[in-house]
Amino acid sequence: MMNRKIEPRRYLAALAIAAGSVIVRLLLDPLLGNEAPFLLFTLAIALCAYAGGLEAGLLATGLPTISGVVLFTEPPYSLHDAVHILLFLAIGLTISHIARFQAEYRQAKNAINDASVRLRSSMQARKEAEAEISQLNRALRERVEDLQRLEEIANSALKSARAFAFEWEVCTDKV
Repeated sequence: MMNRKIEPRRYLAALAIAAGSVIVRLLLDPLLGNEAPFLLFTLAIALCAYAGGLEAGLLATGLPTISGVVLFTEPPYSLHDAVHILLFLAIGLTISHIARFQAEYRQAKNAINDASVRLRSSMQARKEAEAEISQLNRALRERVEDLQRLEEIANSALKSARAFAFEWEVCTDKV
């Protein structure tokens, strides 16, 4: 579930859209009468839920439900009216939850995309580091080989020097 801060703007916008849908329905009442008293409100729910999230969608479901019952259905309420109300509530809840799932999906997709970019960047940095280490290893091997050749030369020179070594006593001038 997404963690959002409470933003009064989302709820005010949902109230304004829901109220606007009630006003539009009132204006269309001479044409529609008691037919489809809740149908127009589904657009308001979808818009509020998509833009404002689950809570805004639920708010946009509640206000039109109350308005629809009070303004567009007449007592005595029949089973037909109750079915309309229950279906509208079910549709409003479904739309609101679908919008929430879509928002969570978008958020998860964005997080995955961000992680993928970071992973590619890390993999590129690793490749560059491995190439640098490989280059340093080659240079180190070359240096070790140079030192080994120098050691061989030094050992050979030392061996040769011992072969021609003699003792000289400086005081007595004896060799």
